[in-house]
Amino acid sequence: MAATSPSATVSTVSGAHDTRARSGRGPQVLFQARASLFTHPGGDTVVVRRLMATLARLGARVQFTTERGVPPGTDVVHTVNFATPETTRAFAEDAARAGAPLVVTTLYEDWPRFAAPSLAVAQLFAASADADGRRRTALDRDALAATLRRVRNAPPARKAVNDVTAGVARVLVCCSETERRHVAADYPQARDVRVIPFGADLHTEEAPLPDGTFAAAHELRDYVLCVGRLETRKNQLMLLEALRDDPRPVVLVTGGVSYQPEYARLCAGFARRGRTLLLARLPSVMLAAAFRDAAVHCLPSWYELPGLVSLEAALHGTRVAASGWGAIEDYLGDTIAYLEPADPASIRRAVETARALDPERAAARAREFTWARSAAATLALYAELAPTVGASAPAAVIPHAVRADAVTATPSSALLGAAPARANGTVAPAHAVTASDSTTQLATAALDAATRARAAGAWDDALRHVARAAAAGADPAAVAELRAVAFTYLERLDEAEAQFAALLGSAGYRERGEAGLGIIALQRGDDATARAWLERAIAAGGTADAWAALGLCLARLAQTEDAWRAYVEARSLDPAHRAALSGLITLASALDRLAELETHLRDYLARVGDDADVRVALASCLYAAGRTEESRATVRDVLRDAPAHTLARSLEHELAS
Repeated sequence: MAATSPSATVSTVSGAHDTRARSGRGPQVLFQARASLFTHPGGDTVVVRRLMATLARLGARVQFTTERGVPPGTDVVHTVNFATPETTRAFAEDAARAGAPLVVTTLYEDWPRFAAPSLAVAQLFAASADADGRRRTALDRDALAATLRRVRNAPPARKAVNDVTAGVARVLVCCSETERRHVAADYPQARDVRVIPFGADLHTEEAPLPDGTFAAAHELRDYVLCVGRLETRKNQLMLLEALRDDPRPVVLVTGGVSYQPEYARLCAGFARRGRTLLLARLPSVMLAAAFRDAAVHCLPSWYELPGLVSLEAALHGTRVAASGWGAIEDYLGDTIAYLEPADPASIRRAVETARALDPERAAARAREFTWARSAAATLALYAELAPTVGASAPAAVIPHAVRADAVTATPSSALLGAAPARANGTVAPAHAVTASDSTTQLATAALDAATRARAAGAWDDALRHVARAAAAGADPAAVAELRAVAFTYLERLDEAEAQFAALLGSAGYRERGEAGLGIIALQRGDDATARAWLERAIAAGGTADAWAALGLCLARLAQTEDAWRAYVEARSLDPAHRAALSGLITLASALDRLAELETHLRDYLARVGDDADVRVALASCLYAAGRTEESRATVRDVLRDAPAHTLARSLEHELAS
């Protein structure tokens, strides 16, 4: 489940453990990133979540915002992702005005190397598919070779324009030496370019399922696993082509979201000798079982920095094959098998080579990379840049309004993001207390700290602060609601269910309890029960989040007309609701409602402001409706502002063909 994603600035305070924290104060760090960081999660989402949560445990006072401006008391500004140059530049300029040292985690992919071949090969697959998207004949190797020769001779793609940001930043942080070399070569104005490797984790603290659980549940054996969104860069079509005549199953775990629906359709329709199984989302404990039961995990991407799922697979003891284009070799060295993403024969050989490897060697290497080490190195960097805590920069002078709503990536996190509403429609106070006057202040402070930890996704800290609040006599319903959210995020579903059930007896929190129980049922795959609880929640005047979650539930039950209406209702209550908008995007084509979708997309942009991802969705909608010139103009506008936008580039290529 995704963490709640505040668009307004929120902070988390945790216990201090590093040397600076002896004075009781760690550095005040402002994280800033693209507006869609949590609504359209990617590698940068993982990095921000993991770093923020671990830094907070080490004593840093961490804030996150997607908005402009540097608040008073900020010691360091930390932004991410050279793939969003306009956004990153705006944050860099704000930091410079405020006099705050800027750190940038670059996530700099070698776009000129892989952009043209990845799109050209995807087009080759699309051109040879049947009308229904199915591919029944082997890829023409001569055509593939000719396509690759053609794109190699074409002018290289432009690098993302990050010159201002590179010049302003005190330090650019790369995840590997390979990335550092590219950054240093392309941005000679950078003052200091360093390497701090990312971490890897298992994503679950639950006891592992018995070996063979996943394989038995899906009637599989000796299968090849690939975890990643279905998209051009991940190159799953080439994996399917490489194993076209292989009798072994291929399992694609896709995350349930694809920003390239045509690519996803081609993957779903690809005809192989062996079985191909596409799965949207898996609970963390089941994903861990899928890794452990797999013969090989193969990620044939055109480029990865470094490909965190490859590290995670290694941690689980899975044999790994991965693309040599990117940074994974800096992490796992010669312990895994490498492949050329443009060569199906190379992919097939890498899968066979991986099967013969000792997985413990890769697991041992992967265990060296932890988020604790990454955060400790980052904290040391902050101390170097801002050695005197308290000598903070003034606030930036850019007076952008800060939104108070929470934009969420999934209905489950959306339902858990905002303050609960009372039955009469008023908002229940986040820190109502029933203790005596002597303990009221303590309970309020503890609940406030828990709320900040929740906003930053620091769930262990949230539970610790909630325990303090309960001991000080805080409102039991407020305590139960915060515990329920934390337990749900940590996938301790039985405990979460008990806490949500406890809210049913509280008038101010009943709707939250009903919606939460619906979420638990969704997590468990019990869509009928989820629907019953969510309908009860909205009958009492449910929130936009509850309507959006009901929309997902109905879509999973194949009641797409009702799902559409639920998403529309969510947007009527909250026009900026990204989960509801995403639901409408998913359903529009099948329901022949592209005109209505266009209205929703334009309304969202008019109300919320510029959003490159939504503008690309609008361009795709226009293209699907046959309005090619309008689509082309919209894509050009996006690429003018964000030249490295992957989806816009892909659509531009499709429009040009």
